[in-house]
Amino acid sequence: MEKLKKITALILAVIMLMSIPVFAFADGEEAEEPVAVSSGNVATMYIIYSPANKREPHVWIYLVNQTNSPLEFGHCTVPAGGCISVGNFHDRGSGEGIHYNLERYWVKPATYERSYYLKTNVSASELRRCGNAMRFLNHWDYVFCNCSMFATTMWNICSPRKILHLGFPHVTFVEMLLWGAKKLDFTISKVGSAGSVYKYTKEGAEPVKYAVVLTNWGV
Repeated sequence: MEKLKKITALILAVIMLMSIPVFAFADGEEAEEPVAVSSGNVATMYIIYSPANKREPHVWIYLVNQTNSPLEFGHCTVPAGGCISVGNFHDRGSGEGIHYNLERYWVKPATYERSYYLKTNVSASELRRCGNAMRFLNHWDYVFCNCSMFATTMWNICSPRKILHLGFPHVTFVEMLLWGAKKLDFTISKVGSAGSVYKYTKEGAEPVKYAVVLTNWGV
């Protein structure tokens, strides 16, 4: 009985700890929004679960700019009507942490057969808060700052349908299903050049080493 109490307390502590990032990133003193961007919804955000393989599924963010002006998402600019993918990875050759467009480079026909998503509208203010949060999430570990923790933090800033990060992508997938996740039924805009893949750093977005994209990981 005592052991059960300790396990329960530990689980509750982990839930509380993982929930902190959802609310902790208030608007910071970042660059002002582009002049032409309104204060309403400016983008659509998708959180996507991709079981690249049974051992290492991946959870990531896909953002589509719905305006006629460029948007800043962290250190990358999303062109008018354009899109970007963002995910957190252990070191694949350019350091651990946040990568831009790596998922878009890896997407393949099989992605559409096995991936699921939720989507939500994003305001300019929420987009700015996501950018602020990235400053604290540019690292990686197996439980406390893995791909699902990063993606759910971005998602929870923008969506009223909160997803608790409980450690692993498989659990995030179950929570997504409870919110009505659908099998991928839209086309991810694929990038065909490694030159479109970037690594987030404190100074900005840097091109990744070519070795990063030469992998069997996929999405």
